[in-house]
Amino acid sequence: MTLQSLVKIITYGQFSRPFLNYIVDYLKNESTKQHEEFIDYIDVLKLKWDAKYEEALEKIEEGIKGLSKGGLYYLFLEQKLIILKRLKDVKEVEVIYKELRDNFGNIPQYVRGLVVESLRNIRELYYESNESMEKVRHWSEEYENNPVDKGFILMADARKKKNEGRYEEATQLNIKAFKILKDVPHPSGIVQALNNISWWLKDVDKSIALNFSFPLGFYLGYYFDDYNFNVFNSLDTIFQAQKESNDPMMYETAFIFSKCLSKVDKERCNILKKQCGKSINQLKYCVFNLDNRYYLNTKTLKNFIKQEIEKEQIPIKELNISKRTLN
Repeated sequence: MTLQSLVKIITYGQFSRPFLNYIVDYLKNESTKQHEEFIDYIDVLKLKWDAKYEEALEKIEEGIKGLSKGGLYYLFLEQKLIILKRLKDVKEVEVIYKELRDNFGNIPQYVRGLVVESLRNIRELYYESNESMEKVRHWSEEYENNPVDKGFILMADARKKKNEGRYEEATQLNIKAFKILKDVPHPSGIVQALNNISWWLKDVDKSIALNFSFPLGFYLGYYFDDYNFNVFNSLDTIFQAQKESNDPMMYETAFIFSKCLSKVDKERCNILKKQCGKSINQLKYCVFNLDNRYYLNTKTLKNFIKQEIEKEQIPIKELNISKRTLN
């Protein structure tokens, strides 16, 4: 098993997990130092996909101890960059970004595609807050010929256009990325491209944001389980796009979001509250609790009940509500 072979497999993101499980079993039987290092790296990927970020960081620190600065070393750093970004540790993100950027020429060619994707996305993500993050050059035709690399680089270019306020161009670039990654197929990339469009446009063009939330929901449900990080990130986007447009489907999305949220443990829930806090706080206003028998007697509730009584001609006695309660 070579690192180059491993890189080709992990290019497909978390959908390579079944193959990685098989590879780990195979490598354990071989039991060499290099294979142990590969297993450590695969463990980091799995921990990241399961949103166990602190454990993943600990595993990375263990993995790079005594490791020479070759392909695997830079792959560990790239994962550290991604995880720190999700933990919103901007200071440490900048440190790792600079190390990868400054040593880009020393990174093996077959690893650079993955590193370029992350560096470009990080650079454009922190474009406004940190312009000291110099752009990474990636003129090699090899990235253009690799559809996965090309798709993610297009999304980084789209983020740059969005930062400049050129939303129409950003949308077109995300659509191009979506089409390329759909042909691979690369599920995470497909969802990310559609998510970008809806999220970026929800405050700019509500109609288009809402339109793209429908295919986003389709591909999300088609590819991902309900505990996956992409699910919550995209449900957040779909819910906010629907809410901004006053679309009644937001109640169904809120129900799905709430159900998925109820299945995660407390540690994961705390992480999600940092990432999707606004939507999570708003779910309680959109999901009806059938187990709750008591409700605050507000003016809005009383007016609603009065309207229903008049509209449906329901005797107040059948509702088990006193006239005094409604006054």
